[in-house]
Amino acid sequence: MSWTSWLSWLMPKKKASGIHDAARVSRNRTYPLNAKARDSSRDMTEYDRKRLVALARWVVANIGLAQGTANKLGQYAVGTKWEPQAETQDEAWNQQAEDLWREWSKVCDIRGQSTFPELARMWSREEKIDGEVFVVLQNREFPLLQTVRTHRIGNPSGVPRNDVAPGWIDGIRYNAMLRPEAYRYLVDRDKAIVLPSRAVIHIQRNDQQADQLRGVTRFVRALNNIKDLGEIYGFEKMAVKLNAAIAVVIQSRESGDDTTGFGREPAESDGTSSENLPDVRRDELYDGALIQRLDPDEELSAHHFQRPDESVQELARWLIRDLATGFDLPYEFIWSAEGMGSAQTRFVISAAGRTIEQEAAMLAKASQRIWNWRMAIAMNQGQLPRSDEWWRVMWQGPRNITIDAGREAQQMREDLKMGLRTHRQDAAERGTHWRDERTQQMVELQDLLTRARELDSQFGIGMDAAVNLLQQRNPNPAIEDVDGPTEP
Repeated sequence: MSWTSWLSWLMPKKKASGIHDAARVSRNRTYPLNAKARDSSRDMTEYDRKRLVALARWVVANIGLAQGTANKLGQYAVGTKWEPQAETQDEAWNQQAEDLWREWSKVCDIRGQSTFPELARMWSREEKIDGEVFVVLQNREFPLLQTVRTHRIGNPSGVPRNDVAPGWIDGIRYNAMLRPEAYRYLVDRDKAIVLPSRAVIHIQRNDQQADQLRGVTRFVRALNNIKDLGEIYGFEKMAVKLNAAIAVVIQSRESGDDTTGFGREPAESDGTSSENLPDVRRDELYDGALIQRLDPDEELSAHHFQRPDESVQELARWLIRDLATGFDLPYEFIWSAEGMGSAQTRFVISAAGRTIEQEAAMLAKASQRIWNWRMAIAMNQGQLPRSDEWWRVMWQGPRNITIDAGREAQQMREDLKMGLRTHRQDAAERGTHWRDERTQQMVELQDLLTRARELDSQFGIGMDAAVNLLQQRNPNPAIEDVDGPTEP
C-alpha cells in the first residue's frame, strides 16, 4: 500500500458537506485524528486525566511561573479572609451562628493544621492544578473536613470497566441523570471505600462542558507550552554559562590545525613542541594574570555573546500569554504590566476581577454546603436554636483589587450619600459586612457620647464641643466660651 493510499484510508471518508470550509478535509493542513463529537467522559479517559494531573503537578513543582499562576486566584478570591455572614431575620441567631463558626473554623481541618480560610485557598490551588478536589464531611465524634486529592478518587485495580459495572465512571457512580450517588475513595491500589454523595463535596468548574463529570487541570491547554518554555530557557541558560566561561579568544591568521591556546602545549614555528615556553593556565587568567605568550600571527579579541535574543523573548511572551488565556486571566496580570498606561491597567484589573468573582462563586458554592451541614449538626445537638432560615448566608472575601483606591473611595462615598449604592455593596467591596460595621459604629458612638458627657459635666464646655474634641470631624472646630469673654 502506498503512503498516499494509506493516508486516504486513514483520513475520514468524504461526505457531502455544507458551506463551512473548516469541516472539509484538505491536504494543505493536518487533520486532528482525535477530533470527535461524543460524550466528554469518552474524550477524557481515566488514563488521560491521571496523566494530565501528573504533568500539571510536575510543572507546578518545577516552574515558578506555573506555581504562581496556580496560587494567584486563591490569593485574590480568598486571601486570609473567607467568612460567612448569616442573613436570617433573627439578629441574635445570626450572631450565635457566626460565633460558633468562627471558633469551629479554627479547628475544622481533620489534620489539625489549617483554618477554614486556609483550606479554601488550598482547594482553589488544587482545583487549578488537578482540575478538581474533594472534601469529605466527617462527623464521628466532632464534625471535621477531610481534603481528598483527585488521585484518591477512582477505580481500584481489578474493578471491572465502566461498561461491565453500570453507573460507575472513573470512580464515581452516577444515576441516569448523571447525578453523583457514590464515590470510591482509594485506600490503596487494591482497596476502596464507597462514600455516599451526601458526605462528599466535589469542587470543580462546571462551566467547561455541559456533560462534564470529572475535572480537568486548568493547565491542560498550556502543558506543552510550559514544558517547552522551561526547556528553551534551560538551553539558553546553558549556552550563557558556557559562553560566560570564555573571556577572550586567540584568533590565528594562518589556516590549519591550531595546537596552541589556553591550557595547551605551545608549539615552535617548525611544529615541534617546546618545553621551555610557558603555557597560560586558566586559573592565572581568572587571577588577572598577563598574557605570557602570543605568536606573531595571532591576535587577542574579547568574546561577545548575544543570547538570548529578542526572538526568544517574543516566543516566551507568546507562550506565557497562551497560559494566561487558559486561566481566563490577562497576560499582564500574571506576568508583566510594563509599559501600560493607567487606562490599560484598569482594563486588565477589571478583566481579572471578573475571573476572581467566578473563583469566589465556585468556593462559595462549596462553602454553602459546609455551612448547611455544620449548622444542622449544631441545631441537632442543641448548640444553636432552631431557625427556619438557617441556610441563608453570604460569603465575604477580601477587598476588591484596584489601582485607584483613593479616587474610587471618594466616588463611592459620593454615590453612598446620593443613594446610588447601598451600604451592603460598599462594605462588600471593601471586604467587610455592613451589619458588622453598623454594630461597631453603635459601640463607638455610645462610648463617644459617654465620654463627651463626662467632659461636659466636669468642665461645662457643652456636648458639641466635647464631641468635637474627642472626634474632630471638622479640622477647625469652633469651641464656645461658656463663661463669656474675660476682662482685659
